Amino acid sequence: MNFGIKQSVLRSAINRWTISAIATFQSGPPFTVLSGRDNNLDGNNTDRANLTGDPYLNPNRSRSAVTAKWFNAVAFAPNATGKDGTSGRNIINAPGLKNFDLGIFRNFKIPTA
Repeated sequence: MNFGIKQSVLRSAINRWTISAIATFQSGPPFTVLSGRDNNLDGNNTDRANLTGDPYLNPNRSRSAVTAKWFNAVAFAPNATGKDGTSGRNIINAPGLKNFDLGIFRNFKIPTA
C-alpha cells in the first residue's frame, strides 16, 4: 500500500463525523413542608409544620451527604392542635437537575449498484 492510499483510507475514516450536545441545568422547584395532619381542625390535612430551627444545611457538604439529605428535617415539628403551623410557603427548594447529553454521528454513503 502506498502513502496516497493510506491517506485516503485515513481521511475516509476520519471525515464526516458530527458531534451534538445538549446541556440542561434547572433549579429545584420550591415546596412547602406539611405536618400531614389536620391539627388546626379546618378539615384539610395540608397544615404547614412548625419551624423550630434552621431548615437549611451547608451546601458545601459531600455529594453523597447532599444526595441523602438536602434539608434539615429536624427543623420542623407538627403544628399544635387548633393552630396553624409557623413555617412559610415554599421555603425549601428541591434538588436541581444537571444533565448533559452527547451524540456522535457519522455520515457515510451507501454505494448503489
